[in-house]
Amino acid sequence: MPELQEFSEEFQDQIILLGIDIGQFTGLGSPRDASKLLDSMGITYP
Repeated sequence: MPELQEFSEEFQDQIILLGIDIGQFTGLGSPRDASKLLDSMGITYP
């Protein structure tokens, strides 16, 4: 995900990068878990 964050920052005027949380559907965690992970990694793209 850090690579995607860098890509998003570099091309923010040309693209929209979206992250999709599938954790709750695959047993990898809840939306709250995902939010905590993104916050801890500094991910800011939507």
